[in-house]
Amino acid sequence: NSLLECLVFANRIADHVRHSNQTPGKYDDTSATPRPHTRPDPERVEIIRAELPWLCWRTCGITRDATGLEAGLAQISRWERWLGEDDWTTERSALEVLNLVTVAGLLLKSALLRQESRGGHYRSDYPDPNPSWQVHTLIAAGKWSQTPLGMAKI
Repeated sequence: NSLLECLVFANRIADHVRHSNQTPGKYDDTSATPRPHTRPDPERVEIIRAELPWLCWRTCGITRDATGLEAGLAQISRWERWLGEDDWTTERSALEVLNLVTVAGLLLKSALLRQESRGGHYRSDYPDPNPSWQVHTLIAAGKWSQTPLGMAKI
């Protein structure tokens, strides 16, 4: 579902941009910290790529709890700091790993936020489904919001 939603929203955004009367603006974020111009260490890339699936399986697999999810987020945070040491946009494999770490962080945060068991995912610290969690969760620009099922704003 999530991948299909990405495709649908990407298409809608592309349509909006194509039919917009606005002149594209120049991106100028002077507050952004410049990235170093060092190439990433290929060994770091491979270490993260190899460890990331196992981290996700151990901390946010079928059975999960807050302790494991928080441990997973702590590791993701360490990797994000590690990734910030180099210019990861110079190598495709490094950029892919950076994207995977970003997605894993969102997955872990979402799983930690949802304090219930639902579907194939069991929270040992919240073993029962909770009807109040039957919602759409949206993460945009670092802000989280929820809307009831069937009422998502598109």
